[in-house]
Amino acid sequence: MKSLTSLLLTIILFTSVSFSQSNILFIDFNNSVLSDQGTNGGRIYNQLDSSQTSVLRIDSIPSYIDTILYDQVWIFGNMGPAAPTNINPIVNYMEAGGAVYIQSEISTPVDVIALFIDSIINLTCDTGGTILHFNEKWQFFEYEPVPNPACSSWFGYGNATRIFEGVPLANVFLSGTGTCGNFVVPGDVIGVRFGPTDMYTKRGTLISIGDLNLFMVAGTCTTLPGWNTLNNLALIDYIAASLISMPTV
Repeated sequence: MKSLTSLLLTIILFTSVSFSQSNILFIDFNNSVLSDQGTNGGRIYNQLDSSQTSVLRIDSIPSYIDTILYDQVWIFGNMGPAAPTNINPIVNYMEAGGAVYIQSEISTPVDVIALFIDSIINLTCDTGGTILHFNEKWQFFEYEPVPNPACSSWFGYGNATRIFEGVPLANVFLSGTGTCGNFVVPGDVIGVRFGPTDMYTKRGTLISIGDLNLFMVAGTCTTLPGWNTLNNLALIDYIAASLISMPTV
């Protein structure tokens, strides 16, 4: 009986961690999902809306974000200078246990979102020191999640990125594994992930990807699609699931 009870508890726990859905606050500073690349037709928003419990889209960062109402916050678009009115609510939300995803985009004014992300990272992390991602590498590149979620070859491609600098190995979320244009090299950090042990309160979570458009293809560098390629739905789900069940690093 004890074995059966343990098995049931394990199944329930695994199900809640692996397949649970979230209430998401989707902050889009363009409020037209243009920050999700216009030709994508709001693919990130649409995928979250169809796969999660609820998604509320607004066009600015509120002064207070309740962790009871929202499990995750996704931020897109040009929020302007990294002012306290934009930074503090996100820092407070993370320190209260909230999970945040921020997508840095090449199409926005140079370094605006990069500075915002770097400020969030540097204010909320115990480890890693200062992190910058000002480098722009305009070329197709190959990346892979770290650690590999499928325990097998899991490669993706993108077409422009801001490489993160100064990130300790434990916080790499997507790593460059190769390039089609000799700009991105193996080991370049495409995305960062900060788990509970990195935050002051040991509860917050942050994932940031320094790229306008990340997508997976079943092909090689010679068959990569162009600039207007749609964001891959599997990758969006992977990010959402990673925010739900962030492992201790």
